[in-house]
Amino acid sequence: MDSMHGLVLVLLMALWISAAVYVAARGIKQSLMWNFDGINAMDRRQDLFLPDDLKSIYRIHFLLKTKSEDIYFADSLNKYGCWCAQNGTSYPVDELDRCCLEHQMCLKKILLKGCPMSSRYYSYDQCLDSIFKCTDRDKCKYKLCMCDIEAADCLSDRKLHYNQRWKEGNKAYCIKI
Repeated sequence: MDSMHGLVLVLLMALWISAAVYVAARGIKQSLMWNFDGINAMDRRQDLFLPDDLKSIYRIHFLLKTKSEDIYFADSLNKYGCWCAQNGTSYPVDELDRCCLEHQMCLKKILLKGCPMSSRYYSYDQCLDSIFKCTDRDKCKYKLCMCDIEAADCLSDRKLHYNQRWKEGNKAYCIKI
C-alpha cells in the first residue's frame, strides 16, 4: 500500500511539474497547485489576484487536464459565449456555453443556500478510470466540488465544438432576455 501511495505522489508531482512548464510557457500567472499532501487546491496567494469569475474556470480546466482530456484551456473558455467566466444575460450560444450556464446556476444555488465563496478550496480523489469523487466532509465544499466535476464532465463528454466566433463573447447577442 505504501508503494502505491508513493507512486501516486510521484505521478502527482510529475503532473504538477508538467502544469508548471505549461503555465510558464503560456505566460499564465495563475495556476492550480498541488499541496504536498496531494490535495488539489488553488494556491491561495495566487488566488488573491485571480478574479472570482475565473477561479471556477481554472478549477474545471485542471479537472479536465487531470482526466487527460486537454480539450479546452482556461484561457480559451474565458468570456466564451454569454456564460463562460461571466454572468450571462441571454440564451447560451451553443452547447459549450450551455455547460457554463449550468455551472453558473449550480454555483448560484450553493451561494443562495448560504455557502461562502471560501468553500472553493476543496479536495477530491481521482479513480483509475478518471472518475472524480468529492472527498470533503464540509457540505458547502462538497457541493462546490460536485458543481465543478459536473461542469468538467459536461465539457468532456459532449466533445463540444469550440467556435472562434464566440471567443470574447458577442455583446450584441448577449443581451438581457
